[in-house]
Amino acid sequence: MCTRDTATGVTIGSTRSRNLKVGVMTKAGETPPVEEPLASLERQFITDFLAAKGSTYEALHARNDREAHSLLAAASQYASERLSEFEARSRYLHRLHGDE
Repeated sequence: MCTRDTATGVTIGSTRSRNLKVGVMTKAGETPPVEEPLASLERQFITDFLAAKGSTYEALHARNDREAHSLLAAASQYASERLSEFEARSRYLHRLHGDE
């Protein structure tokens, strides 16, 4: 599921994770929500992409301009593409080894 930043209008993430940062508050005794299996990898792809561009998610999130919006959208697209590649290779290896 994607997360839409209401301040910038940027949609972050993909169908694989709900938001870039996991920090959900729960009541005492409640079990925290389960994170999607590839969510941390997706966050790392986004972080790496933004670092290569000389920025961070936090810095871009604090800004409200077109350049920040474009960079966050590009980072999300990059992470989605890399995860798709990762999943395709994984499926290929499973088929190659007869696991499917």
